[in-house]
Amino acid sequence: MNQRQFINLLIAVCISSFLGGMSIQLVTVVSPVAAKESKKHSDEIRTKAIHLIGQDKKIRASFYLGIHDTPQLVLYDKKGTNRFNFGLAPAGNPGMSFNDNDSNKLIDIGTIYDRASICIWDSQKNIVWQAPHTK
Repeated sequence: MNQRQFINLLIAVCISSFLGGMSIQLVTVVSPVAAKESKKHSDEIRTKAIHLIGQDKKIRASFYLGIHDTPQLVLYDKKGTNRFNFGLAPAGNPGMSFNDNDSNKLIDIGTIYDRASICIWDSQKNIVWQAPHTK
């Protein structure tokens, strides 16, 4: 498998896992949401953050506006550890990262300066693979 095929496979796996997880959340919603009706539009909800709470009352997912009003999606495990991030940087470039049990990055996919980059770390925080490769 060459580098281009590996990158395409990695991106496809990331996107499919993200969409699959989000679709399960939409199907398993158990409580209704009450929202204040807007005078202009009756079919919208306006808020700065949405938090999904587990049965143990811990936050499992957050969708919110981060620094400089940039949208962020963060998924947490049962211990409350940040395991997945997806969002926009203040400059507007999208990115996503997968984290280990200590919130250290394992996979980071970014698009800084309109160029895609992927970096994979091992458990000792050493870079295992990076594209584009830096010298």
